[in-house]
Amino acid sequence: MENSDIANIFYEVADYLSLTGENYFKIGAYNKAAQTIENIPKRIEIIYEKEGISGLRKIPNVGESIALKIEELLKTGKLNYLEEIKAGAPPELQKMLQIPTLGPKTIKKIYKAFKIKSIKDLESLAKEHKLSKFKGFGPKTEENIREGIERLKKFGKRILLGKAFFQADSLIKYLKENKYLINVAMAGSLRRMKETIGDLDILVTSKKPEEIINHFVEFKEISKIKMKGGTKAEIILKNGMEADLRVVKPESFGSALHYFTGSQKHNVHIRTIGIGKGLKINEYGIFKAGKYGEKIGGEKEEDVFTAIGIPWIPPELREDTGEIETAFKNKLPQLITLKDLKADLHVHTNWSEGSSNIEDMAKAAQKENLSYIAITDHSKTIGITGGMDEKRLEKQITKIAEINKKLKNFRLLSGIESDILADGRLDLDSKVLRKLDLVVASIHSRFKQAKEEMTKRILKAIENPLVSIFAHPTTRKINSRLPVEANWEEIFKAAAKNKTILEINCSWDRLDLKDTMARRAKDFGVKFAISSDSHNSFEYKLLRFGVAVARRAWLSKNDVVSTWEPARLLRFIKRK
Repeated sequence: MENSDIANIFYEVADYLSLTGENYFKIGAYNKAAQTIENIPKRIEIIYEKEGISGLRKIPNVGESIALKIEELLKTGKLNYLEEIKAGAPPELQKMLQIPTLGPKTIKKIYKAFKIKSIKDLESLAKEHKLSKFKGFGPKTEENIREGIERLKKFGKRILLGKAFFQADSLIKYLKENKYLINVAMAGSLRRMKETIGDLDILVTSKKPEEIINHFVEFKEISKIKMKGGTKAEIILKNGMEADLRVVKPESFGSALHYFTGSQKHNVHIRTIGIGKGLKINEYGIFKAGKYGEKIGGEKEEDVFTAIGIPWIPPELREDTGEIETAFKNKLPQLITLKDLKADLHVHTNWSEGSSNIEDMAKAAQKENLSYIAITDHSKTIGITGGMDEKRLEKQITKIAEINKKLKNFRLLSGIESDILADGRLDLDSKVLRKLDLVVASIHSRFKQAKEEMTKRILKAIENPLVSIFAHPTTRKINSRLPVEANWEEIFKAAAKNKTILEINCSWDRLDLKDTMARRAKDFGVKFAISSDSHNSFEYKLLRFGVAVARRAWLSKNDVVSTWEPARLLRFIKRK
């Protein structure tokens, strides 16, 4: 069983506990355990095999009760506790949990008030504007519910990039165990690193396709084999993801990789240019036009681009949004890479809701080849996270200074993730904030403010000389919470003018700013921070997804302050 499968089960437990009215702390315990488990780099199965229950207990946020439940899942593949609490929740509420814009608490309120029996009943309530007349709801809530139901119908099966990536990585490692495999690569929207994925596409080359296909369908996490052919197979995994495998000849690997990576619009554009040059470009190779066209390339992906006279285009840019025209001008940006990152400027510890101490967060960052991190625990407004008030923050500043004296070739910056209040003020005294190296400001409440009001709120924070970074700016949760409404053109302009850095948050359910917005912000001259928002020492691996967003946004190394040396960053912040 994959870590993500166990995490999803615990997230589900937390949701059902919310529906049945369980206390907040118990719900939070399962959510925290799930978050840790899905981000831990080692497979839970391996930890259990080597160390048993005691090994599971060493995982942050995993106590005796949850460790025993993990053991049950690993041994039986199911959790009786989940089935018990499911039995206590009406079936109609269980289905409503799938609606991305609706949380358990809201579902429970609506159910109690209207006794609805299906998603269809809920949709009718929203369409007939009956919800807006109910205390605590309004037109915006109705609109969000309607949109959530539509998104469920359209995108209900799409998978978050992070979950798809690690599942595909696991499959690829398994395929590499077969001695007949020559090349293997992710393809499709996963290779383009889109924020959500339909299914997993994997491309391989082998001189014995049948051996690879047989190996593929024996993967231990398979729930069902949908199709098995001579060069293609489709499977459904136990976690519900679908994975498609194609085996091609080595001499066609490059052209097939380009074709199956997409996007469709990009491919059509490339093929059209090829036709104009007397070429036929498809998944089998590059051919001269004509009935008996001579094959002139296709073994390497670069062959496709060379054939039409342009340099290789990174997969993340292949959306037909100007990349081909830019390539013809030889002006493609030198995109940022994971290796370029020197810093993580949004990191939590056990001083607030994180599960690792400051020293462990520093050591883990060093292992990821980072040079420095900023400790940015939550501020006091979010009381449920044990947020920092002014006195505790001053103590932490002193503690960070003490730890810095012990560190070698690494540095800690003192910071805070301060809440932006409804009127745009920060929730901590400016006297304390001035003592920090940087201030990360973010919104955690009042998401449904009117567009004009939200814009003013954000602008006031951005124009605050103490605010260094505006974190997860739109506050969205992919497939779960809609972004706030604001005038983003005005915000980007203000961020550039005031030297306020905008964050690309790497949590795979945020990826905020999203790629298209980050690309637009770059036009205004905005600088960005790629930050993990880590809550434990395992989550630095999320940085790869923020880098993917930045690459899709056409960002280069110099656009991202996380690639700078600390002295340069601190000068930039001080100038503000």
